[in-house]
Amino acid sequence: MQRWRIPLIILAALIALAWGGAHVLRQTLSQRLAAWMSQALMRPVTMAQASIRLLPLSIQVATLRVAGPTPQDPPVLEVADAHARLHLPALLSGRIVVREVRLNTPHIFVHRTATGGSNLPPRILPNPSSALSPPVHADVLQLPDITWQVEQLIVTNGQADLRDEAANRTVRLQDLQMHTGPIAPQAPTIMDLTCSWQAEEARGTLSLNGTVSPKPLRLAASLRTASITAPQGEVPSLHGRLDVTLQSAPSPETPPSTWIANVHGTSTLAAENIRLGTVIFPQADAELSATSGRIHCSRLTAALARGTIDLEGEMDTRNPNLAAQLRVQARDLDLAQLLAMLGVPDRMRGTAAGHATITAQGQTLDALKRTLTGEITFRLRDGAALGVPLGAALRTAAPLLVPPTLPDRLDVAFTELTAQGPVGGGAYIADIAGHGPWFTVAGAGKVHLPPNRLSADLRVSATAQAVRELGPLAAIAQTTPIPLQLRGPIDDPEVRVDLRLLLRQTPPKTMEQILQKPEELLRGFLP
Repeated sequence: MQRWRIPLIILAALIALAWGGAHVLRQTLSQRLAAWMSQALMRPVTMAQASIRLLPLSIQVATLRVAGPTPQDPPVLEVADAHARLHLPALLSGRIVVREVRLNTPHIFVHRTATGGSNLPPRILPNPSSALSPPVHADVLQLPDITWQVEQLIVTNGQADLRDEAANRTVRLQDLQMHTGPIAPQAPTIMDLTCSWQAEEARGTLSLNGTVSPKPLRLAASLRTASITAPQGEVPSLHGRLDVTLQSAPSPETPPSTWIANVHGTSTLAAENIRLGTVIFPQADAELSATSGRIHCSRLTAALARGTIDLEGEMDTRNPNLAAQLRVQARDLDLAQLLAMLGVPDRMRGTAAGHATITAQGQTLDALKRTLTGEITFRLRDGAALGVPLGAALRTAAPLLVPPTLPDRLDVAFTELTAQGPVGGGAYIADIAGHGPWFTVAGAGKVHLPPNRLSADLRVSATAQAVRELGPLAAIAQTTPIPLQLRGPIDDPEVRVDLRLLLRQTPPKTMEQILQKPEELLRGFLP
């Protein structure tokens, strides 16, 4: 026992000295750390309290704040509580290895100006052209060249506000939970992140896991799940893979662009139960790429109204009106279901298909309609136009030639109807053709986009079945097509028969045969 007395006394003295040194250091640690960080970042840094522990070696900081470029600006960073645990053997060998950094309730505010500047400290993002971030001068503290690494960074209950002045847009990330590491200079790191987000009237959630690489900033990640809710619609479930790179900001000599212009990469995405307005897509998947503000969709396939939509195209986000070029093909759409989703009265049934090559630009649906240009083809088959006021139109034009038992509105079945033509100047001009049990039809029409009004001139020829159902007027239409005019809203146009034109075009021999059989004129009037 006697031989251990002196070592124990020395150990106790060392412990007392260490405790006393730590106590003294604790009194000035917050001021020392704040002053060192302020000089290193070229920004005022404050903290309410800082403490150090020897076993294990760790530093705890409360209410850390990194100021913005001016006293009037919001702080770049605020952290309610920060804790760092260091690796002592590495520190003794001249390396900084942080076992773990925990940030509780951090709030980050990043502001990108219209000229490409930033509110970030110059040590983080040097930008000599920015009025918000002055250049780093030679007399500023030069950090020693020390090897460092953070094995784990854990963020809980974080928030980030990303303001893009050029696009006049702010994106807010909330409820941010992140686990990343290891972090080292110029090295990629693995990140696991979940959060909710909001951008103007849009909001949603995000959960991903992947690799983040610096200079240039690149994210290659698996999108586990995401959601989007906006006034125009919602995507409750979105997943896939992302590989995107954020290039450096433009120089002062180049025109300012929005942040999307600096995003490059590819994505493969899938989603379920997408809603755009009142239209529901049960399932969709797409392959997308972005380069210099252009978003290219090499493939998008979506289920719609028991059929399928295929789309390929490109959108230029550098244009304030979001210019787009699209090639669309539709197959086997249930027309009644599609019209019901669009809120259109139940006027048509059948199977719809078609294809279109179009360009458009605008920020509203009406603007897109007015700027549509290209070619559109529609094909309808095995259906019917419901409640067509054909009986009323025929009775108005030729009351003596139409049986009174014929209803004013008829369901006109068709085997096939097609419309094909150009769209431009806010209107779709199409050649129309088709046939059904009662008729064959040919002509042309024009749909004004907006206000969705139809103007069509058709020539309808009757079949033998129509003669039996509709009477003498249909008999005339077997040899002389009836001039039919459609005018008004596209979902319920007014139907008129141009009787004068019909009589002028009817061969005299046909009229003579009709007049030689007056009982035909009276059919339906007599018991």
